[in-house]
Amino acid sequence: MDPSEASVYTAVVIVCVVAGAVLLSFLAALSGSRRAHLRVQREQLLAEIGVLEGERSRVSQDLHDDIGPLVSAIKLHLKLAWPGHPGSDAHMERSLGYLDELNARLRGIARNLTPRVLASKGLEAALRQFLDDYQELTPMAISFECALRRAVGTDAALQVYRVVQELVQNAAKHAGATMMLVRLTEAGKNVHLLCKDNGRGFAQPVPAGSGQGLANLRSRVALLGGRMQCVSTPAHGTEYFFTLPLS
Repeated sequence: MDPSEASVYTAVVIVCVVAGAVLLSFLAALSGSRRAHLRVQREQLLAEIGVLEGERSRVSQDLHDDIGPLVSAIKLHLKLAWPGHPGSDAHMERSLGYLDELNARLRGIARNLTPRVLASKGLEAALRQFLDDYQELTPMAISFECALRRAVGTDAALQVYRVVQELVQNAAKHAGATMMLVRLTEAGKNVHLLCKDNGRGFAQPVPAGSGQGLANLRSRVALLGGRMQCVSTPAHGTEYFFTLPLS
């Protein structure tokens, strides 16, 4: 092989090696990208499952805390409401009163599951109705401020509604709060949600394995590409701040 042929042969080999290296790098990058995409999909799926499990747990808790005691009370008073039994008329009246309350609680649970007002009148009206209704069931004072100028997208509106539901119920039932502020504002292409209570608070960071409620809240926000901040101190309440895209 003369020198010119050797040079050509060497050049061909170099080109083949470089091309092979480029191809291998491309395939490796493609494989890594696909793995990353699958990982993101898996995380989103797990987040959705976590949110659904949180919803099921919340409904189960509502049924246990609100419906169970009412049904037991109705049963007790009906047993004592037979004709001729002392005080039967009073027991019947109590039963009817509990039935009215049971009907109202069931309507409230159904409305929370499918908030039709959210689709028909928008986020502000839906939140105001929920907070007004909840205010009648708890001594906790709730202040609601809304400064939204534009409509919030359907998915974001539903998640904001669910987040407010969960935080208000947690503040009243578990944190022992007597006051709560719910504030909605917008900035640029984002909606900001502030929820602040004066409850018992908790130490941060939350220990591993606990704080499932916080994990569910983060999952809701992450599904829409939003962010969540939480600041809490024992005996000094908790403040949550969320940023979500308007659409």
